[in-house]
Parts: sequence; C-alpha cells; structure tokens
Amino acid sequence: MDASTFALLAPLLKEIISKGGLAVAEDNEEDALEQLTLTLDFIKFHAAERKALAFPYSYQTNCLLVSDHVYPRVSVLEGLVHIIARQPKLSREAVAVLVEVGGAIHESSTREEQDTLLRHATAQEVYVRNAVLQALQPFDLTDVEWSPEVFIACHDDDEQNGRLARQLCGENGLEIPEEYISSLVPLLGEYSFYGYLHH
Repeated sequence: MDASTFALLAPLLKEIISKGGLAVAEDNEEDALEQLTLTLDFIKFHAAERKALAFPYSYQTNCLLVSDHVYPRVSVLEGLVHIIARQPKLSREAVAVLVEVGGAIHESSTREEQDTLLRHATAQEVYVRNAVLQALQPFDLTDVEWSPEVFIACHDDDEQNGRLARQLCGENGLEIPEEYISSLVPLLGEYSFYGYLHH
C-alpha cells in the first residue's frame, strides 16, 4: 500500500487503537482483540523489509515505512506505545512490532519521531519503558546531545532498562550539561514517582 492510502487509513487505525476496537460490545473482548491484532499485522507489514525486482535482473531491499516520509510514522509510534500500555494480551506482539518499526525508520528518522520515543522512556509502566528503549537502540541520537528522559532511565530500578539507557548514552555521547537539573523539573511534575525516582 502506498503512502497516500496508508495516510488515509491512519485515522481509522488510530480510532481502533485508542478505543480498543470499533463497533464492538464491551463484553466482546475477542472481536476487539481481533481488530487490534489486524492493526498490528498491518503496521508490521509496512515496517518489514522485502525484496523487489530491480532492473535489469537484481533485487533491491525496500521498506515502505522507510521509503516515504508521507507515512504517519509519529502516529504509528504513538499507537504502538498505546497498545503496549493498555492491552496486556497484545503487549508482547506490540513490543516486537515497535522494535521492528524502530529498526526500519532509524536511518531516516526525524527529530519529532525520536522525541516521541524518548518521551515514553519515562512512562509509568516498566514494560513500556523497556519497549521504547529497545526501539531506540539503532537510532543515531548524537544530534540530541542531552536527553533528560534517558538520564532518568539510566537510574531505572529495572536492570535491563538501566542498561539499555546507559548504552544509549555511551553510544551517542549524551553528556550531562551543567544546568541539567532545570530540565528534569518538568518531568517530575508530569510523571508519578515510580521506581527509580525514589533514589
């Protein structure tokens, strides 16, 4: 599916994700999960690498989400994070898709897309933090220079999350500026004091 068609369908996908299914009775969890599963499969299909025949007799690898910025990639990222946070039965599958999307877009990512993932690195749920930190691993964040979200994640009580965050810092040279305290204050007002903020 081309970017324009995907963009037309994006509002529908967003509604399915945000409402946990459309035109589904509250007690019909099976149909709701089926809609969400199809949505995940749809996103995964567009993030997967595939080979296409190139002239004259060779194959070239292509990924639809990478090839065109018309795709609503920020909306895709937000939707996947929402599923991970709100749909426990689909969380593992959604994490895998988010990591795959991260791997697909990292080379052509915009600052807005990077910031979308970074913002969720301090999410309330430990598994959301883990998912976005995994998805961020292949990104080049050297232009970011400093991320208060990654700094906080470095002190996560979850050992794996802390390790993933420290790896991001080390590989991207995310150094702590002298006036770093002021950039942490807004985060303390926005998020609850979970786990690592007690230290």
